[in-house]
Amino acid sequence: MVTNCRKVSSLHPTAKVLFECLAATDLCVGLFSQPLFVTVLFLYINLGNTDIDILYYLEEVVCISNYVVFGVPVLISTAISVDRLLVLLLRLRYIH
Repeated sequence: MVTNCRKVSSLHPTAKVLFECLAATDLCVGLFSQPLFVTVLFLYINLGNTDIDILYYLEEVVCISNYVVFGVPVLISTAISVDRLLVLLLRLRYIH
């Protein structure tokens, strides 16, 4: 029998939200950032010697998305670590 993970859990709701955000950013990496990067690579193979502005703009979009989509999980992982540290240090006072 499969139970819903939201009903029975030893994690604090804040930690659940952080783990859900981490999963969402990983999904964004797989759905947006990596396919966009592969598209740029294919365009460089096919149009590498031409002077087309679309390659420049697409490369800028890839760089910005890489900083955002790969930087946010690092910040979320840091927040999860700080949250776990607070649980260890504060124990029962953490809930309040």
